[in-house]
Order: sequence, then C-alpha cells, then structure tokens
Amino acid sequence: GRPVQNATVFVTYQRDSLRGFKTVSQLSDALGMASFTIENVEIVEGEVDKTVTIRVLYGYKGSMREIEVYQHPSSIMIQIELYLLKVKVTDQRRAPLLGRATVGNFTGYANANGDVTFRVPPGDTTIIADFSNGQQVSPITVKGDTSEDIIFSVYNPIVKLMDDTGEPVKGYVTLLDRIEEADEQGMAKFKDYVGPTAVFTAQSKGFKQTARADLTEGTNIIIFFDMHPPEISNIIVERLGDRYARVRAMVAEPGIYGSGMGELSDVYVDYVSGSRHGRETMYMDSNSIYEAELDVGLADSLSYIVYAIDNAGNRNSVAGSAVLVILDTNTTGPGTIGDNSGGVGLPLPIVLGGVVVLAAVAIGAYLYLTREKAQL
Repeated sequence: GRPVQNATVFVTYQRDSLRGFKTVSQLSDALGMASFTIENVEIVEGEVDKTVTIRVLYGYKGSMREIEVYQHPSSIMIQIELYLLKVKVTDQRRAPLLGRATVGNFTGYANANGDVTFRVPPGDTTIIADFSNGQQVSPITVKGDTSEDIIFSVYNPIVKLMDDTGEPVKGYVTLLDRIEEADEQGMAKFKDYVGPTAVFTAQSKGFKQTARADLTEGTNIIIFFDMHPPEISNIIVERLGDRYARVRAMVAEPGIYGSGMGELSDVYVDYVSGSRHGRETMYMDSNSIYEAELDVGLADSLSYIVYAIDNAGNRNSVAGSAVLVILDTNTTGPGTIGDNSGGVGLPLPIVLGGVVVLAAVAIGAYLYLTREKAQL
C-alpha cells in the first residue's frame, strides 16, 4: 500500500468518433498520484466511448486497467507489486560511502549514511555499485523488502619519494588516472583508492620508477630513485708474466639503498698498451671487487679507463696509467683470475738480487699508478 513516486502513467481515451484515440502520460508524485483532464465531444451522445485505458510502468514492471468514466471527477487505484530494496554502501571499516548504485533502469546515489533505496518487482535482479575507481556487481533475488550491503576496500596511500642516499625528492606520482605532486618532503597523498593492489609510477629529475604495493600490508610506500653513479676506487694493475696484466677495482653503488652487489648492469675496461688495445668485461671476483685480464704483450706501460654502469643507467669512469714490469720471461700463459667464490690468483714471484719477492712487492717498487676521475 505504499505510494510509488516517478511511475509513468499512460491514459488512453477517445477524443471523438472522428479523431479517434489519444494517449497522454505523466509521472506520479510523492503520493503516487497522477491527475488527467480528458474531454470527449460527440454530436450524438450515444456515440461517446467512455472507456479509458490506464497503464502504469515502473522500471520494467507494469500494470493496466480499463474503466468507464461517467462522472467528474473519477479516480482509480492501481497497484504494482514492488518491494523496497535498500542498498548500503560502506568501506571495510563499515564507514558509509557516497557511492552510486544502479538496479535495473534506476540509478541512485547513497546519502550520508551510505543508503540508497529502490522499488523493485519480485524476482532476480542485479545491483551495480560504483565508488571511486571500484565497481561491484551483486546478483540478488527479491521476494519481499530486502537489504543488501556493498563493501569496498578503500585505502588512502601515501607515497614518499627518496633518492638512493635517503634524501626526499620532489616529483610526481601516478595512480591509475590520478596524478599527485610530491611536496618538499617527497610526500604524495592519495585518497579513496579502492584496492587492495596498487601500481604507482613515480617521476623525478628525469628518472622514472614503478612500484607495486599490497595496501593490506600498509599504506605508506617508499619509492627510491638511483640517482648517483657507481663509485670506482682502489684500482690495482698487476703484471702476469710476459703477456698479461690484471686490472682490479672496487665498484659499488653508494647510498643506503645501494647494496654494492647485483645493481650493476656492466663493468668493463678499455685499455691501450703499446700496439695493443681493446675492451674487456670485468667480472666480480669478491664483494664489490671486479677484475679483468688484459693481453698487453711485452709493452712496458698501460693506459686504461674503467667504466661502471648501474641498472638505472648512471655511468661513471676512472682513467689511469701504469708502468708494467715483465716479471718472468719464461712464463707464456695467462695469469690466474679467481672464481666467483672469492679466490684470487697469486701474483708470480720474481728474483731481485738473489731474493725472491712477490710481484706485488715488485710492483710496489717499480710500478706507479695515476688515476683521474673521468667526466660523466
């Protein structure tokens, strides 16, 4: 017996025997009322058709009645089998959300309590609820007045941008179609994101980084940029017999986010020694120590540039030169380079004045190195 508002009411009646029938319509008001004024004029009263057809349509549910109008005013009550479907939209903490819901042909917006109510006919229907970037589809069977809760997992993630030394940097963070600017503290804040998984794309000073986060584990996300090149230090050149020389260098990523291992994409050395020149890849022999073996022949000097490139594309190089001393003319094979487990080949011994000393000592006496920082 509840009044139905916004039902479409159609009234069909005979205007007269010559002009035939006419249909007019209007929406019912808050009391479920729709009022019409109809007029039929005939010269001969017996030819007046007093039959009026009334059809009511609400959503996809309708009803029809026919009556004969003999007096003014005339009224009729038409019932449609409709039930209340109350939809409540909340987040995972049961806080109300100003979401949107669609049932059949009707769309409503939740109030401050997260509630939106529909009148629906009995049977199967579907609730489509939208909030922010999320949507939920909930099938439901209506047999009477029904309530349905729609729950969205909503998060307010905060993204902090930092460089590899731990200092905050300004920039921009994108989440779906939203872009937030990071402030002086490197903070970018998002609101009402429907998760639980989020993919952030951050940009700062020409660097770009993407991070995926599970917001159920926390909404404070740190994205760091590798903005500094690798550090190259402690370069040592050793003569290995009469043909080869070994170049060793410590190469590491700086900053609190630099482990020194696994973050370098390439380490190599370019060299010129007498008439020979080339490029050799330097392999990690132990923690942060990279080395390469160079075919220098009988040359007594070596010029080199050690390059290091990290996974972010930052490059660094150090150039230097060394005097080479032939340690043992009877040695024709290459020296030994240790394996990845950290073993290092021993330098070949030489004899000076009847005293056996290691090549490293000989190098200390005869070899000098000059290194200079290359421009990036």
